[in-house]
Amino acid sequence: MRYVLCHSPLAIWARPSDVADMIRVFLSSLLLLCAVLSPVGVRAEDVVVFAAASLKAPLDRVFANRNSDAPRVLVSYGGSGAMAQQILRGAPADIYIGAHPQWMDVLQDAGRIGAEHRVDWLGNALVLAGPAGSAPIEIEGLAAVPFQRLALGQTQSVPAGQYARAGFEALGLWDQIAPRVVETENVQAAARLLRLGEVDMAVIYATDAQALGDVTVVARFAPESHPAIVYPMGLLNDRDAARDVVAGLQSDAARAVFEAAGFVWLPAP
Repeated sequence: MRYVLCHSPLAIWARPSDVADMIRVFLSSLLLLCAVLSPVGVRAEDVVVFAAASLKAPLDRVFANRNSDAPRVLVSYGGSGAMAQQILRGAPADIYIGAHPQWMDVLQDAGRIGAEHRVDWLGNALVLAGPAGSAPIEIEGLAAVPFQRLALGQTQSVPAGQYARAGFEALGLWDQIAPRVVETENVQAAARLLRLGEVDMAVIYATDAQALGDVTVVARFAPESHPAIVYPMGLLNDRDAARDVVAGLQSDAARAVFEAAGFVWLPAP
């Protein structure tokens, strides 16, 4: 079987604000990730990037400013664990950007990436968000807060969910709130449920909260309550075009975009 990422502009640029939009983005993302038998779709010179969903807005801005003469960049956004598994099964990615070192380690252990081809690129912070205008709460007393459902990424495969569970366990809250937790396929899906009123609160990244105008940060996780949030970037082959994309993502221009979005630019090793 030959994997082809079916390119759809909607999968890259759509900003879901209601149920219909969310369905359209899901379907277009499915097209972008579909494995098909057709030999068309991805050109030989294209650079395929698998990136954590929380990077979408700034990464889109960076790639929108690429030289029109440069090879086309196709980006698939999703959960870091799911994308790592797709790469292990043969999906033709050139670059992988996750939101947790664990999944880069999995790819390295499987021989898909060398230690010299990965770098800890960005940092972030974890927050608890509620609907716009929500009053702040003390996160230590969350179990006593009268809420019905709280959304967060899947705790076994989505970095934001893994960080969230670690934070709640450090506070001694996980067992108390777990029955009210709704796990989602990525952090943006958790944010969408909150914005649609399907849940009362969601654990998202600080950068997501900054980008959304209709949610309010009600509490922040202490950095020491969970593993450091690190976005590693890795080159999966030696293609010059892919190397150029990685170099561009480490440029001063890219740094300005990501820092404006609230990400922490990690120092070079």
